[in-house]
Amino acid sequence: MGRTGQKTILLVEDEALIAMYEARQLEGEGYRVITASRGEKAVAIVSDEGTEIDLVLMDIDLGPGMDGTEAAVEILRRRDVPLVFLSSHTEKEIVRKTEVITNYGYVVKDSSFTVLDASIKMAFKLFEARKSILDQKMEIEVAYEEMQVTNEELVTTQEGLIEQGKALDQSEAVFRSLFEKGPIGTAYHRMVYDGSGKPVDYIILDANRSYEELTGSAAPCGKRVTEAFPGIEDDPFDWIGRYGEVAKHGKDIRFQQYFRLTDRWYDIVAYQNKPDHFVTAFFDITDRKRAEEKVERLLREKELLLKEIHHRVKNNLGLISSLLQVQAEAVEATEAKKALVEASGRVTSLGMLYDRLYRSETMGSVSMAAYIPALVRDIASSYPSRATVSVETRVDDIAVGAKTLSSLGIIVNELMTNAMKYAFAGRDGGRIAVAASEAGGLVRVVFEDDGVGLPESFEAGDPAGFGMRLVAALVDQIDGTLAVGREGGARFVIEFKP
Repeated sequence: MGRTGQKTILLVEDEALIAMYEARQLEGEGYRVITASRGEKAVAIVSDEGTEIDLVLMDIDLGPGMDGTEAAVEILRRRDVPLVFLSSHTEKEIVRKTEVITNYGYVVKDSSFTVLDASIKMAFKLFEARKSILDQKMEIEVAYEEMQVTNEELVTTQEGLIEQGKALDQSEAVFRSLFEKGPIGTAYHRMVYDGSGKPVDYIILDANRSYEELTGSAAPCGKRVTEAFPGIEDDPFDWIGRYGEVAKHGKDIRFQQYFRLTDRWYDIVAYQNKPDHFVTAFFDITDRKRAEEKVERLLREKELLLKEIHHRVKNNLGLISSLLQVQAEAVEATEAKKALVEASGRVTSLGMLYDRLYRSETMGSVSMAAYIPALVRDIASSYPSRATVSVETRVDDIAVGAKTLSSLGIIVNELMTNAMKYAFAGRDGGRIAVAASEAGGLVRVVFEDDGVGLPESFEAGDPAGFGMRLVAALVDQIDGTLAVGREGGARFVIEFKP
């Protein structure tokens, strides 16, 4: 954090306009924002020790080179900083890919800024909670290692006492000091059995001050555990039976367990000292456990929020389409009505695209065979003339990136829409064919119909036609080429590298 208390966010986003808009919103909330358009640039910024970074907002798709997950791994390798993924992806495979990376949230780009700001604030809280947990864990591990070292020293001392009886008094004094003043709760017990040899109780022969403080039981020495902790035999966890295995069979154990009578969690080590006698040593890990439970609860809430956002996106697309359709019905001007109807159709198709693509089980790369034919059928079935138009698809199982496939989906939507509206005017029927294949390192997509054809003056990027301008722009976005044919109808050939 900077000297003035202002927190600095590194925003990693390859789309300049989106980065500018998100940075302005974040700065409006008092954050200082540093932007990076590529993963490599973000890693270089973080690698500069003189640059203060309090949190990283990471997009996943970053264009050529390192993607968001790779950049996140490299950033976290260089600096311990909270990282939140900010992406338009909601597919399970992409979300699952981010789960193996230490992060503090996954925010969908279409979410409101309120959700993003809340996620950032929650990330700071989770990061601080994690640091606190790690500090506590380190203290516990150090204490446990100290106890292990102490035990090893005691064993060595005991071996030496056999050969050097003169040191007995001094060794016992050292042991008692460690036992009494150590921060670890420690007690020595003798197991009690019934007539059949079943463990039914145990006597607390000795216990240190930390034992009393961590359990809340005053002066337990000499008492049976059922006296020191009335009701322990009814606890859901079988304490007597578990320790009976140690006392009777010499089985060393270490476990973490909640004790209902003290309402605390303990990390416990138990080992046999001699037959029917055992030692327990434990720490107070209640704060750590409750912090872990809080983090798990927050993660579950995040998952529910993502599902709700997913549902709202679909509903909002349907609502926008309906509003455009209603507005079209209320407009008398022919050109305005036509534009509104076409806009409504595009939004409806985007809704289909969203369902087919962003609700799929796969992420990263998607098979064109599993997506394009179904999208073509959905679009065709939305027109009254569908019954008289034959639609054929021949799409090979070609894996392409989800972003590329999204662009292809919009391209297919525009070509299908134009064909269904205009190609077969004045005819009883017609034929549309969509094919996709891969050869020589190129994917080739062919869309053709046997309709009235295209005028000689037609150009793909003609500003007079918004739909074809959109097609040309999307082909350019995927670094592809577009060829147009006019013989026997209309024919569009798109080629690009997968």
